[in-house]
Parts: sequence; C-alpha cells; structure tokens
Amino acid sequence: TSPKRVQVSADPRPGGCWWQPYNRELYYQDPAMDVANCSTEHRCICCVVSGSTMVIAGVSPTTAVVNEFVQLTLQGTAIPGDLVVLAFDCSAVGDPFLPHGSVIGSATFDPQHGTHRVNEVRLSDSGVYKLCYRKNGSNAFVEQAAVELQVVDPCSPVLITTGRATSCTERPQTAAQCEYSATRHSAIQEGITVTQNEQPDRPPGCWWQGGEKLFFNTKADSEQDCSTVHQCVCCATTTAATTLTA
Repeated sequence: TSPKRVQVSADPRPGGCWWQPYNRELYYQDPAMDVANCSTEHRCICCVVSGSTMVIAGVSPTTAVVNEFVQLTLQGTAIPGDLVVLAFDCSAVGDPFLPHGSVIGSATFDPQHGTHRVNEVRLSDSGVYKLCYRKNGSNAFVEQAAVELQVVDPCSPVLITTGRATSCTERPQTAAQCEYSATRHSAIQEGITVTQNEQPDRPPGCWWQGGEKLFFNTKADSEQDCSTVHQCVCCATTTAATTLTA
C-alpha cells in the first residue's frame, strides 16, 4: 500500500510514519506536526540500525591498579571471533588483525563469549583506557562510546600533618589514585571511598580527615596547610621537611 499523507485534523496523530491496524493503512504526517503519542491504534514505525558498531555499553569496575589483575565485566554480548583492545586512543590501533596475545601484560584479549561476561585483565601503564572493539567479520576496531577504564598507579602513602601539601615532591594526582594510595596506609581502613570536592579552606589534592573521611580537593591553588585534622596524603618518595607518619 502506498503511504498516505495525513493532514492535520481534529483528531491528533503522531508525526512521521505510522500504521493504523484496524484498516491496515500506512500513513505519513509531517514530523513537524507531531501532536500525538504512538499507541496501539497509531503504531509509529522506527528504523533499527543493523550492524551497530556499539557492542559494549560499559565496564565494571571502571578503575583498576597497574600490574594487578582485575575481573572486568563487559556490559554487552560478545561472540566468537570478536576482539578487544584497551588503548589510550582507538585510532592508534592501526592493525585490524592484531595477534591474539596473552592477557598478561597485554591490552589485547579475546572476550569471553556471552552476555555480561567477566574477563581477567592486567595493564602495565597508568591512564584512561578506551575500549576498542572489533566485531567478528569486521576489519576495524571501533571505540565504544563513553566506555573507559581508569588504571592508577598507587604510591606508598605517608600522612603530612604540618606545612603545605605542595611540599610533597610526589602526591596522588587524581581522585582514583588518592583512594587506591591512601587506603594502603595502616591508619586508613580498606574500603574507604574518596569524596571529590573543590574547597579553598582545605588542603589541595588528597587528604585524610583523621579517622573519618578521605577527600580529593580539586582546588589546586588552595593555600590551606596540612594539619592533624586535615592530614595530607603524600607519596613515600618525598623529601619534604614535614611531619610524616607511615
């Protein structure tokens, strides 16, 4: 049946292409005249994009530690022949037929087949990785939209209780690194999560509110000193002449 252009009438109709089952008629109304919702009486017709290159909607967890195995769940469905590369830039994955190397020390792996499956991965460099996916039968890797894995390199933490946080020669640079580093300190219990904020009256960067909470202050130019209440988290390689507790 040839489509009919429906004019605006007293009865509201959906804009675009829609099907009316009772008389088996197909209609098209100017989308700008969309004055009604789709319904069982007026069934809107949508197009499904076949062969979508977006296979993985997310990963869990979204943070991992350098050179430590992580049980990474891919939120999507993988089939035999698919291939995953975790890379800082998917456009840099130039060879569409990368070898199927070992997962250990590599960012390339064959995903476990099925839906929402767990894959054991270990990465040797810190940074934010994109998930580049090559579907079976394809010859190109495609960056999966908004799917990232942050890999952090925690340091051995010490707590500074006097002076400026900037006196540290090395300190956690991100909230994730703050959390993974600080919770390795004997005074900070494992399982504490970091709260990120921007406060001019708190030390910049990573700091511990003795016995209570862990914070990462993005106010980099804050001049607030470290104290026994606001203990700055520094890396053990520091040479700062301040009070340190390991």
